[in-house]
Amino acid sequence: MPVLPVVLIALVLLNGLALLRPRGGALAQAVGTGLLLPLLLVASLPTPPQVRGLLLLIAATAITLMLGWALLAPLWALWAKEGIKASRQSAGIDTTAGVGFVITALALSLGAALLFALRPNPYEYPGDTVDYLNTFQRLTQAGHPPTNCLTNTWRMVTYWRACTLWTTLLEASPLDTTTLLSGLPQRTTIGLEIAVLGLTVFRLLRSSRVGPVAAGLSWVLMVFGLGNQSIAFLVNNALQGSILAAAVFVESALLVVWLVGQRMKPNLQAAALLLGMAPFLYLELKLHGAFALTTLVLLLPLMLLLALRSLTASPGSRLLPRQTAVLLLLGSLALLVLVLGFKTGWPVLKDARPIVRWSFLKGLGIAEANLPSSYLPRSPGSRPELVAVAALLASLGALFLPQAPPETRANGQLPTAFVYREVSSLYGLAVLMAFLVPPFSHLFINLPYEISSNYRLMWGVILFSPLPLLIDSLVGTGGYAPRQARGGRIKTLAGRMVLGLLFILVLIPIPSGSRTYPQRFWSKSRHLLQGPSPRVDLQRLSRALLPSIREAGDGLRRPVVLADELIATALEGYPNQVSPIDPMRIYSRRDPGYSKVNADLRRLPAARMRGRIEAIQPQPDLVIQEQAIAPYYTPYGEINVYDKDGVSHVSQTGVNSIPSDLLQSMGFRVWRNLDAAGRTLPLDEPNPTYRLWRRRGT
Repeated sequence: MPVLPVVLIALVLLNGLALLRPRGGALAQAVGTGLLLPLLLVASLPTPPQVRGLLLLIAATAITLMLGWALLAPLWALWAKEGIKASRQSAGIDTTAGVGFVITALALSLGAALLFALRPNPYEYPGDTVDYLNTFQRLTQAGHPPTNCLTNTWRMVTYWRACTLWTTLLEASPLDTTTLLSGLPQRTTIGLEIAVLGLTVFRLLRSSRVGPVAAGLSWVLMVFGLGNQSIAFLVNNALQGSILAAAVFVESALLVVWLVGQRMKPNLQAAALLLGMAPFLYLELKLHGAFALTTLVLLLPLMLLLALRSLTASPGSRLLPRQTAVLLLLGSLALLVLVLGFKTGWPVLKDARPIVRWSFLKGLGIAEANLPSSYLPRSPGSRPELVAVAALLASLGALFLPQAPPETRANGQLPTAFVYREVSSLYGLAVLMAFLVPPFSHLFINLPYEISSNYRLMWGVILFSPLPLLIDSLVGTGGYAPRQARGGRIKTLAGRMVLGLLFILVLIPIPSGSRTYPQRFWSKSRHLLQGPSPRVDLQRLSRALLPSIREAGDGLRRPVVLADELIATALEGYPNQVSPIDPMRIYSRRDPGYSKVNADLRRLPAARMRGRIEAIQPQPDLVIQEQAIAPYYTPYGEINVYDKDGVSHVSQTGVNSIPSDLLQSMGFRVWRNLDAAGRTLPLDEPNPTYRLWRRRGT
């Protein structure tokens, strides 16, 4: 039985249970990580490949049952002792607007899951999702490798995309070709991943006393605002495991807010804050590098800022007791020295456009590599997102605008909404420090991965910021969050107009007038709602072509196929069935400098194509030509990385431009004509979508 869907369904169920108990203790804050981290440890064991999948399946089932029992056991005990109604508050179930919040969370999380799972043509060439789809298909067909990469790299403290918990779970989820061609496993995985992220986000917002309407609006902003320029994160990064990594990051933020709000011994609280992030960071390193960065910010420099904020605040607004803050400050400085001394170092030896050295200090005789440096979040080099900018502004406003002192509870604890606002605001400031302020900027610049994408620290600000509280104060829905003094001041028509403007800019694409960067504020709506041409969806392509290719191979061997880069990449995900020649993603009309078949065919006149085709080893059994693809909207043509109409160019050149008489003279004959859905057309059809030429005698 495949392990991955079992794990994802378990995460959905555990998040649903934790949503019912927002104040259920440390376990309720990190229930997803409580499942994934033990699975990572089990997956790292040196077990034989025959038992690895079974062991992971047993572990996932057992851990899920234990976590579910731990969440429900206190509730059942109280029901038996006090009755259902009297025990709700004791069990950590908040009934004030709780039913409405849970219904909202379930409806919007599952609604988003269905939206993306049923979205037409989700695997658009040449986007990153192409690699993730092919990896998904390749690993689920390959089965367990003889050696487990996690066993040999469990001590590695650097993200390695080829060896993650996600890839190990894929290897433990065997699927046959027919099932993969149906697309059901891929779409189910996407839907479950997004449901897990949505429920985790709603857990964070409910525990922080955000009302259901504001939480729903915040989730919409995250769905439509998270990404890279006009490319939506939940579309482009599906099937990679990064959506699970985003959920783990949200849980780590949830735990930080919970720990800050507790009252415990100073040394225990300081140690819990510093050491409690280590399991999350380790798990993120085995899931996705970008969210390992966002989680690292929770350690450095957020803990330092938490300590300084507590030491400088008035006693009634102090997040942490003075002794805890002092211990946390000393621990943060010690951790900073250790990371700089043994991991990243101070000198900045990398060179990237967003890196700006403080060259005005050269007069002091400092070598250029040792100059203090900052990583500027600017467009297009670091592509700040609109929602991230709004979240950062909300963070700075919450920190530096005058605030009314919070009302301390009878047990000495601060209101949860106040703690969430302060911690999330400090997180936004921490991200800016990670970009701009040495030595933290040196730490993040010198990390051995993700230097070209440090702007993805902005993803953390979108997922964890005081913006939901600001929205809650503006919508005025009578939610169960106690109104703060600042919320009362800004709850005006002007504030609502600003909020409405933010939603308009996020949801509606605004033209810029520039051909290089056609959108002004990088809305992702068109990417989410306006799918690409079905001709560039790799799953549709493989479903249309692979049955005929398998038939051509007579089930005895893998046919060697010569096709353009689009078709070759679609077939690359089935290495046990077909051997495509030179699959690759094309970024530019300017062909790559190294020798690839289609690149050479584009440069050669028809008279010289024969020699290049005959030089291919092994010789192709099939040649597939496709009808030209008309230009269509694609967000990948808007970010100045991929050429506009590049796929249309691919479909008209290379192997698609080989004359029919040349193929016939080389021993190929028209074997089959297909339409876009893979249905067989007559051999004399003049304009089939796909024309398959088969070598005589094969």
